[in-house]
Amino acid sequence: MPAIRTAPTGRPMHVADQAKMQRSRERESLPALLPEEQVKKPGIDQQWLVAVFILGGVLFNYPILSLFNAPAVLFGIPVLYVYIFLAWGFVIALVAWIAERPH
Repeated sequence: MPAIRTAPTGRPMHVADQAKMQRSRERESLPALLPEEQVKKPGIDQQWLVAVFILGGVLFNYPILSLFNAPAVLFGIPVLYVYIFLAWGFVIALVAWIAERPH
């Protein structure tokens, strides 16, 4: 059987009062809120991420890929593979930059 908590007056506490005390302790342990100028605004970042998604769709679609589909090699690797790898890295770098840039 769980121990019965008592109030500072020595009387047994009701379960609802115990929950209120627990919530107030949790609120006290939460970090302070950031000033409004430090809060990230999601609207512009979402727009940039949508633009990067569209750019990725263009970079990995037929008209652009066909430009690099040639029998040439670069350092022993087909040019198409080099393009795909570099374009993929570029898109990832853009997403990371957008997600981590300060406002």
